[in-house]
Amino acid sequence: MRACDRFEQYQELPAKAKRTLRAVVVDHDNDPISQMSLRLAVKRPPWLNGEPRRNVPAGMRWQPVITFIQVIVDAMNAMVTIPGEYKSFGHDYRADTLDFVAAAYELPGTTMDQRESIHETLIRRELDRARRIKAEESEDDSIVSSEVSGSIQ
Repeated sequence: MRACDRFEQYQELPAKAKRTLRAVVVDHDNDPISQMSLRLAVKRPPWLNGEPRRNVPAGMRWQPVITFIQVIVDAMNAMVTIPGEYKSFGHDYRADTLDFVAAAYELPGTTMDQRESIHETLIRRELDRARRIKAEESEDDSIVSSEVSGSIQ
């Protein structure tokens, strides 16, 4: 098993190491969800032992209880994403999905045009879904609104 923060880390592995892998876990260095543990309150985590980590502030130091609280606050905000804006950051793995799925299933090489087309389709579908959800929420709000005004009369 191997954990990778980004696809480039996987690509840098020797071919023999890739063949022997049974699992690859995509785990961003700054994903508070994957780092969440009660142990943070009393023990320094390995990811704060001085090795550089992508998107983890260089000045962040482990402090008993304080680091645990910081990660809880980060975790509460970790799932805030903007539809159609894919980032390889925190708990947002959408930008990593295409490369890792292609590698996991050993899909034959795709052209850059094909990859861009897949990426654009994923974004378009996500934006369509977000619009449908927003429309349903607006419809629900107007139903509640009319029910409330009807009961006041």
